[in-house]
Amino acid sequence: MMTLAEFPDPALPAHQNAIDSKTWIHERFGDLTRQLDVAEPAVLADQLSIIWEGTNSAAQALGADGPPASTRALVTAILDHHTRQTPEKSPPTRRHT
Repeated sequence: MMTLAEFPDPALPAHQNAIDSKTWIHERFGDLTRQLDVAEPAVLADQLSIIWEGTNSAAQALGADGPPASTRALVTAILDHHTRQTPEKSPPTRRHT
């Protein structure tokens, strides 16, 4: 985030490297969330990317013991939300013989 603010010109290598890094992180979250049994993996990937960015920014400014210390609880709540949104699978039916 700081790199983009300090090097706002998209033609600069530092700017492009920051974009590439953020894109890679978001794509990786997308890869991971598609492996989960959730209804909206792309939305979850977006949310995790936002948390990642916010956690990194807050840690740089306020330290890891500040707001970033609550990141695990936030991610857990979001994962719980997404897993509750998944339609429950029906149990297998038994055949009577």
